[in-house]
Amino acid sequence: MTTTRWAREQEIGFLHKLIAPWAGSPWYAAFVSLLALFAGLVGSIFTDSIKSAFPFYWHRGPISWAAFSFWSTALLATLAFWFAQIAGDDQRRASEDRLIDRSTRLEALIRTLPPTDFLAAFRKIFLDCSVALEGVYESVSPSARGVEPSPESGSAPIELNAETAVQAIRVVLSGIAKLAAKFDGAPEDARYAANIMLFRSSDSFGDEEIKRLRGILRFSSEETDLRALRGVLELECSLSTTNQSGIPLEKDPDLVPIALAVPKIDRDANTGRWRVLPGAPMALCRGSLEAYKDTHTLGDWCRREGDFSESVSQSVDAYFRSPASQRDRSFVSIALKPFEGESVGVLNIHRDQIGLLGEKEPAQQFFPLVSPFIFMLIEMLDVWENLIQ
Repeated sequence: MTTTRWAREQEIGFLHKLIAPWAGSPWYAAFVSLLALFAGLVGSIFTDSIKSAFPFYWHRGPISWAAFSFWSTALLATLAFWFAQIAGDDQRRASEDRLIDRSTRLEALIRTLPPTDFLAAFRKIFLDCSVALEGVYESVSPSARGVEPSPESGSAPIELNAETAVQAIRVVLSGIAKLAAKFDGAPEDARYAANIMLFRSSDSFGDEEIKRLRGILRFSSEETDLRALRGVLELECSLSTTNQSGIPLEKDPDLVPIALAVPKIDRDANTGRWRVLPGAPMALCRGSLEAYKDTHTLGDWCRREGDFSESVSQSVDAYFRSPASQRDRSFVSIALKPFEGESVGVLNIHRDQIGLLGEKEPAQQFFPLVSPFIFMLIEMLDVWENLIQ
């Protein structure tokens, strides 16, 4: 583009910005009409003078003011009409863009809304989980809750054992899995599962504990020093269930013991790449919800976003593409974070098909709904850990 052409376009753009605010007003339309009318009037009165002047007459001669007035007015009216058309086109495009934007937001709102019977299902699930939590508190002794027994109490509470506490936790896990299925509008035969991974701080690792954890540690190099980590997330297989489990609720039969490393530094300060694995470790470190619509893409994520060796990325690919992992085609991980203090673990929700909460904006829509159940789990886990110690 030449300098002259660029300058001309800049001048036109300036005139457009200057005139555009007025071009849509009725006064501007009246002004353009008067200009055209005046040009027509001059042309009809001074027809002969206009014909004998430029551009019809090419020889030099005196300037014809009649012809000059006619052509100047006609060109000015044309230019003013052109600016009015541009302003009209801009307003139309702006209106179309606003309409498209509102339609897109409405479509997203409709798509992310839960099914019509979701609130009724939520109410039933919440009541069932509340009864389970209340049962835990009524059964556990006051001393286990850190409360001094009341001398006025007529009868001692029924002692709660670990297995009963596990069953209560499974009630909440089953409710969360069913809630996710209902939120997705999934068919009845869709398999949803929920489990808990507990955080183990490296400060508490003894030699025997390190030997045991190394045997179930996944997606880490053999040279990983467990004591140099912040800790590990360990899958507690007993704290799991599916939406297809009968009564009494059983643990997820497809789970195997697994532990995932949690580094002290989440992200490389220079490259910005993540040192923490996607999924449960990421949710724990960020204290949030992390959603993954397709587990087959996690290996590529480790290569693209993570600071991991190729062997670790390949092990992630191999694990999630194996036949045993096809029941976990998509999942979300939610940090079990109390009001005060650090996260005690992570809740995982799995689906046997891709797209778990894929159309629902999990962080904005699902997380607020599941938050009450998160705090139920935190309270129950506290009681359960006191019982097994």
